[in-house]
Amino acid sequence: MNQLGPALFMVSALVAYTRPATGSPVNVDIANRGTLTGALCFHVGGVLQMFERP
Repeated sequence: MNQLGPALFMVSALVAYTRPATGSPVNVDIANRGTLTGALCFHVGGVLQMFERP
């Protein structure tokens, strides 16, 4: 889960790129969903780590 989170954040950053000529982002929906899903992956990874015993 913790490896998937940064990959989704990278995808959302790439599609949030704003075209200089038009000033419009490439794809806002994918950027928002990538950010949300990446954050959820980090959250699930953190919750799973709470139950690990050394």
